[in-house]
Amino acid sequence: MERALARGTAPGLARVLSLLSSNCTAEAFYAAVTETHPEIAATYLRTIRRPIDLGRIMRRAVAGAYNSVNGMARCRRNVRRMLFNAEAFNSEDPLICSLAGHLRAYFDDLWLTMYTPDPGCDDQATTLI
Repeated sequence: MERALARGTAPGLARVLSLLSSNCTAEAFYAAVTETHPEIAATYLRTIRRPIDLGRIMRRAVAGAYNSVNGMARCRRNVRRMLFNAEAFNSEDPLICSLAGHLRAYFDDLWLTMYTPDPGCDDQATTLI
């Protein structure tokens, strides 16, 4: 996937997603909850209105869905939504919340390293350094 990511995605974003997905904490977020835990799928889908997983984000990146300024902002929102979903659904599980929080902090640091705010963009996160 990393090679395909490098071909289909803006370089800075490819680097962020590659580093994010290679983080050992990210493994828990790579597949849809409904696939990895079918026993809780119905409850999850009732609780989480817009589920997303890192695998889907990576496939969208490879397909070029995030190659525009707005696309990069959408990618950032999708990653953060994935992690907020994990915390919302698992609010009683400190381990999952800790994993999601760790990965969000790591992603935010990666994003800030690769990007600087664009004063003309409402999302404030999409100008490549």
